[in-house]
Amino acid sequence: MEMHLDILRVIQEGEEKPTRIMSKSNMTWLQLQQGLEFLLENNLITEKVTNERPFRKEDKRTKNRYLLSEKGTSVLRYFRNELSQVNNLISSI
Repeated sequence: MEMHLDILRVIQEGEEKPTRIMSKSNMTWLQLQQGLEFLLENNLITEKVTNERPFRKEDKRTKNRYLLSEKGTSVLRYFRNELSQVNNLISSI
């Protein structure tokens, strides 16, 4: 679950490209692909395919970009609120 929340957080911070999301969330390519698949299946993110022209004919870079959906934003807000409450409880002890 933490992996999925990290991906959502990085996307919310403005990263759209898979390799940048992977780097900022400190994951392997396989972990990222599994996480993105799960988030797409549960409609927490959306996938956008850009029509950028490649620099070279054999350029195999992905044209996919990932954006946070409303549901994904709600999930992040919920978990941040819960984490804040836990931190407040711990600090009051």
